[in-house]
Amino acid sequence: MKLKELTKQQKQYLAVGGVAILVVIIWALASKTQAPAPSDSPENNTEQTGTSTPTTTPPQKPAAAQPSKTAIDQALAYSKALEQYKGRIIQFNQNCQAYPAVVTFKSGTAVMFDNRSPKPITIALDTNKFSIKAYDYLAMKVTSKVLPKTISLDCNSSYNVGQVHLEQ
Repeated sequence: MKLKELTKQQKQYLAVGGVAILVVIIWALASKTQAPAPSDSPENNTEQTGTSTPTTTPPQKPAAAQPSKTAIDQALAYSKALEQYKGRIIQFNQNCQAYPAVVTFKSGTAVMFDNRSPKPITIALDTNKFSIKAYDYLAMKVTSKVLPKTISLDCNSSYNVGQVHLEQ
């Protein structure tokens, strides 16, 4: 079908569709260049209560200190991370709701906290806070010296959106 054969209304639909596609492409490119949210990384939070061992994406410039032996590789592709952490994933939606909301793990289990929101979020496991970029994830071992232990999950300004029960 040639462009001349289209009606005026069909041409308008094509123009609107083309503009919509351009807007989506520009939005997608702009969202990739957003500045990262400030994070409470292990280097900045020296008073851990022992409820979790955080790992974050390594900085662009290598730090002088050696990585922790409990560090988990955050550079893992998302699809591979979903496979690796299957059954140990807690996802947060755009309303900061956790799914599943209540989970039970053995202390020391590596868990994937998955932000499926287009905005960065800050989650808290009891009093330990961690930032997760939009459509990114954070993997960490969740531990406690005292067992059994129930850890409350908060997300941004929403409190107790989930619970992690730890056992021996």
